[in-house]
Amino acid sequence: MSGSDWLMLLLGVLMLGLFGGVHLAGLEIIRRMRPSERRHPWLAAVLVFWSVGLLHLTEIALAAVLLFAIAAVSAATGALAAPDAASWLYFAGITFATLGFAQVEPEGPLRLLYMMLSVTGFMLITWSATFLHDVWSRSERAEETGGG
Repeated sequence: MSGSDWLMLLLGVLMLGLFGGVHLAGLEIIRRMRPSERRHPWLAAVLVFWSVGLLHLTEIALAAVLLFAIAAVSAATGALAAPDAASWLYFAGITFATLGFAQVEPEGPLRLLYMMLSVTGFMLITWSATFLHDVWSRSERAEETGGG
């Protein structure tokens, strides 16, 4: 591996930490702001679902900005065929969601950064799914005990 490869891998690890912190803060805000499951069991679940979706969209937009900035600073500009804002957002979203069927493929050292974004996205989506499951379970328990 070259020095550029190691740099992109390091940036990917730093990105993982950044997004972990952003996600933790976002989930904590959602947790504190959601309605009580006892009084509004279904409303709590629906609002948390939408809030987590908005959190992920925000994270994808942040990833697009970071990928654009890193690609612009680095010499590896072959990451996207048409580097406009929509392309960066699309590619960040596809990579974040680990779908991997974009019509563009990263080349050179940037591919390691995109790999780390896939790992990050998978971890955050899994974390969100666990969070949503917890909210749904609480909503169902609240309804069973007469809360809704």
